[in-house]
Amino acid sequence: MKKALITTTSTLEGWEITEYLGPVSAQFVIGSGVFADFFSGLTDFFGAHSGLYQRKLDKINNEAIDQLQLKGNTIGADAVIGTRIDHDEVSGSGKSMLMVTAIGTAVKAKPKNAYNKGIESRSNGAPIASEDLAILLKDG
Repeated sequence: MKKALITTTSTLEGWEITEYLGPVSAQFVIGSGVFADFFSGLTDFFGAHSGLYQRKLDKINNEAIDQLQLKGNTIGADAVIGTRIDHDEVSGSGKSMLMVTAIGTAVKAKPKNAYNKGIESRSNGAPIASEDLAILLKDG
């Protein structure tokens, strides 16, 4: 199954949006852990970069994007446009957690011109993207 394209832009260059299917969102919360809190206090004190927190944020960002793709695919979207990812810290009772929220608009889209339609580039039958076609025509 083809994965829905995720983009932060509100348009898809070379494509016509044919239907707006509505907003899709994903939220993930992950605990930072006692050791992460302890070491982040040290890195904060010394002004260093916290690789542990960065890896946790990367992990939940990727999970949120994967979830947007899944939700887009489920409703038949070709893309999720206008994607926005927000980060927050949820804390209370001496505990700290990281939260990411991703939201975008699921859309159906089709190529605007014939160069994007049905032009085969590989033995597996995958179409050539318009940008790749422009490079091929230029180099040819």
